[in-house]
Amino acid sequence: MSVSETRAVRIVRALGPSGSTSAGDNDEHRKGPAEFSYGLQDIANGKARAVAFNLPVEGFPQVSLPPGAAAMETGWHYHNIQLQLGYVATGSIEAAFSDGAPRRYHAGELIVIPGDVPHNAARPSEDYGALEFTLPGEFGTIPCPAQPPGAAVLGFALDDSQARPKGDGVTDFALPAHVSGFAAIRLLQAGEDVVDTPRGGMCFTFLTHGSCEIEAEGARDSLGPYDMMIEDSANDRARVVRRSEDFRAFQIQLPA
Repeated sequence: MSVSETRAVRIVRALGPSGSTSAGDNDEHRKGPAEFSYGLQDIANGKARAVAFNLPVEGFPQVSLPPGAAAMETGWHYHNIQLQLGYVATGSIEAAFSDGAPRRYHAGELIVIPGDVPHNAARPSEDYGALEFTLPGEFGTIPCPAQPPGAAVLGFALDDSQARPKGDGVTDFALPAHVSGFAAIRLLQAGEDVVDTPRGGMCFTFLTHGSCEIEAEGARDSLGPYDMMIEDSANDRARVVRRSEDFRAFQIQLPA
C-alpha cells in the first residue's frame, strides 16, 4: 500500500497532474509563465496554496520567461493573506520590502513575506524558477505606494541567524511573532536518525534536494525533489526513515 493512500498522508508529485487549476489570486501583477499547481486549495480545504514554475526536476515543464522579463517589475503591492513563502528554486530575483531597499535572492533561499507587507519584485534572471506557498489558499493583491527608506523590514529570507539546530539534520527557525502566529518552519537535511513529523496542526513537507523514504500507518513510500507531503491528522504522523546524503526539505506546520 502506498503511504499516499493512508488517512494521515497525501502526496503530490512534482511531475504529477495538477490537482487544481485555481490560481487563488487575482494575479494581475504576475505576467510570467504558466504555473504548476499542487492543488492544496482542494487537498487542504482552502487553508493553503502552492504553485511553482521552472522547477529543476528532470521532465518538469521548462518555460521561457516572456520577452523583457529581465526588466520585469511587479510594482509595489501587498496581499491580504496570513503568510507568503517563496522558495527560489533556480536563478535569482530582486525584491524590496518595507524599507524600500532592494536585495537579490538566490537559489536555495526561502523568502518569508507576512500578510499585508508591501513588497516589490523585479529583474528575475533568465533561469529563474520558484515555488510559492501561501496561507490561506485564496487571496487578493492590492497595489500600494512605494515604501520610503527607513521603515521596519518585515519581509526576510531565512538564514543561520534564525536557525535553532536540534541535531541530526533537523533545524527549527526562531520566527518573529507576526510570522510564528501563523506557521512554524523547519528545515530537514541529511541524517541517520528517524525523524517524526511534529504533532499538531496540518503539516506540509516539500523536498528541494535528494530523496527520502517515509512511513505512515505501517506503509512506506518515497519522495523526490519538489514532491510535497501533506499531513492533516493530529495523531497519525509520517516518519522520515531514510534520507539521501543530499537530502533537503522544508516543513511548514499550521497551529493546531
